Amino acid sequence: MSEAIKVIAGHYVRLKDRAALESMREHRNRLLQNYRIHAAQGFRVETLEKSLQSDVDALDEALSRLST
Repeated sequence: MSEAIKVIAGHYVRLKDRAALESMREHRNRLLQNYRIHAAQGFRVETLEKSLQSDVDALDEALSRLST
């Protein structure tokens, strides 16, 4: 998903739509936080956590590009 998020974020940077980027980042952070809170014992789903974190990192990078 991260590659798709990078493309979408790139378009929002080009449009200078900070609100959309922040909204996407907040949503991914909520998903990541909920996953960490409700992760079932014994299940190994690091791939989901890595994917969500990668999305958050891509959105943070896009927001930093927008700031400069």
